Amino acid sequence: MRMEKDNKKKSRRRFLAGLVGIAGFIGTGYYLTSKENEANIELFKFPVEIPGAREIRKYKTNGAKHCLVHILQAHYVRSKIDYDESYVTNVQRDIYNILSYLVDKKNIRNVYAEGFIPEDLLNFRASLEDFLRQYNELNSLERIYGAKLANDNEFQSKIGEARRAYSLVLEEIERKLGAVGRLVFEDKIIPKAGETFEANEAAIKDKRKGIISERVLDDREDVLLDVINCNKETLSVAVYGGLHAFGGEKSFGKDYNLNDRLSFKDNIYEWNLKNRDNKFSLIEVVPDHYKL
Repeated sequence: MRMEKDNKKKSRRRFLAGLVGIAGFIGTGYYLTSKENEANIELFKFPVEIPGAREIRKYKTNGAKHCLVHILQAHYVRSKIDYDESYVTNVQRDIYNILSYLVDKKNIRNVYAEGFIPEDLLNFRASLEDFLRQYNELNSLERIYGAKLANDNEFQSKIGEARRAYSLVLEEIERKLGAVGRLVFEDKIIPKAGETFEANEAAIKDKRKGIISERVLDDREDVLLDVINCNKETLSVAVYGGLHAFGGEKSFGKDYNLNDRLSFKDNIYEWNLKNRDNKFSLIEVVPDHYKL
């Protein structure tokens, strides 16, 4: 009887030791996985539903160090005869809602804006900050001394001019940068440059000739991947035109959606091949009104 009890105790101890060992193995394994695939944890945690988004596509690369979130956009273009401005406005409104959600719920503040090079970004931010500083100073004066300045014609004239300038500047920024511009203006996001002067200039030359070339699309996509890698970012959000396709069948299989998009190469496949320690996963966010 005593031997039976001793055997039961030993069995129980072995069972508990086994559980501890398994737990330790699983715990260690998860820790290593989380360290090695932090980007894929971000991919997994990224929302599957966002206000303003019709579809969210997730493409995983095993062992990825970076995860790029590409929000597809339609651009404001003044020169096209058959250009549908209301369509672009609706898409940009969707993007505004998508980014606002990511700011509020995911605390994402940095966004790569298509067309920005570092030099332009510095000038843009300095000019905008200076304009908003002056505008806010006038508003503060009005709030504090509103009653006293109500009959001050000179001050009221300056306030009127400042408000008209505010509306014009916002309109111009939205025209050039869409939803990203508006959110920068509202101080909700920080724009980042994902292009180089050389790549941007080469693309502009081809676009002026009416050519949608590799220099317009894939070369600039390569630059963005390189910038993100140099910045050592795990999760990066970029608002780029819907024609851009960072992935392809080689990187993500036949499920990768290339409908109505141009691609001269599979950027992520080629990047991952050359940079095995800095591979990319991809998320594509399609706005509600974006036409596929």
